[in-house]
Amino acid sequence: TLNQFLATPTAEKAMKDAKIDPTQVKNAVPTLSDAELANLSARASHAQSQFAAGGLSTLALALIIIAVVLIILLAAYH
Repeated sequence: TLNQFLATPTAEKAMKDAKIDPTQVKNAVPTLSDAELANLSARASHAQSQFAAGGLSTLALALIIIAVVLIILLAAYH
């Protein structure tokens, strides 16, 4: 799920490095619509699978994490 993706050590580090408060992101997830949540969950799952299979570097995964986080925050606070 999206919450599991955001709780990974890589996600925590990416948010910390980007100076994004993980608590703020986790609090914003429930404000997403069902469609937004399904879309981001699918993208997060795909990214995790690609990373586990060696298809993504840690940097690429971190960039995907930051993109997902920014989408969550924009959707929640616009």
